[in-house]
Amino acid sequence: MIVPRNRSVDRSAEDPPPPWWRPLHTMQGTSASMTCPKGHHSVLLDHVILPDGTVTGPPGQSGSVVCPHAGCTFHETVTLQDWEP
Repeated sequence: MIVPRNRSVDRSAEDPPPPWWRPLHTMQGTSASMTCPKGHHSVLLDHVILPDGTVTGPPGQSGSVVCPHAGCTFHETVTLQDWEP
């Protein structure tokens, strides 16, 4: 699944329909937060994001993204569109 980037700078503005992702700057570098198609938020801190935006799973786990929201069935291979490492 290709997930488009949410370029909204004003956090008070309405977000686009899910799914979408935003850059997340941490002490360890750049990661991403994203929403699943149902709009549940997650953070990809324990994932690896390759230079082309492909998200791989945490070390030792599958290369897909699983929504952490209870009852959500989202479990997909994800590429972050317009990823800039």
